[in-house]
Amino acid sequence: MYRISLNYKGLSYKTEWVEYPDIEALCKKIGASPLGPATYGAPRYTLPAIWDPNTNTGIADSIEIARYLDKTYPGTPLLIPPEADAFITIFDDMWFSAILMKLAPVMLPPSCDQLNPVSERYFRADRERIFGLKLSEWSPPGPVRDGHWAEVKAAFDKLNGLLAADGREKTFVMGDRVTYADII
Repeated sequence: MYRISLNYKGLSYKTEWVEYPDIEALCKKIGASPLGPATYGAPRYTLPAIWDPNTNTGIADSIEIARYLDKTYPGTPLLIPPEADAFITIFDDMWFSAILMKLAPVMLPPSCDQLNPVSERYFRADRERIFGLKLSEWSPPGPVRDGHWAEVKAAFDKLNGLLAADGREKTFVMGDRVTYADII
């Protein structure tokens, strides 16, 4: 999401790919804080994270990156208009809890197959520790996975209903302008 935000704002950047075991060290190096309070016994460093060489600032967490970009580069299109900050914060939270957490059982296990071996081992062990279940057991083919996909569809149907509640056809979440809610 951060790259879409940077593209939308017309800001140049360079992407550096990071293996999962190296995320914490990189975040500490650039000064990007862990997400929220310590969970599962340790601070949780995660990506996306950005390092802004113009301000010597490191930021993690997509919505915080969006806020930083708006504040630091005010001459570019706003991602989070001030009057919509609360709405977009709620939308971001809802997206995570209502959509991404429903996608997790069907998305995380096959994600391992796309990773380099060092990241695959780390990702698998970390997620199995967090969720207390082997990823291979999380959403096995058949009725369990079918049920997970039904939950994903129901979550998207609910979101669609909320976005269409006013009965107006809209291109973007806020109507006629792109915001961070669309980038999510």
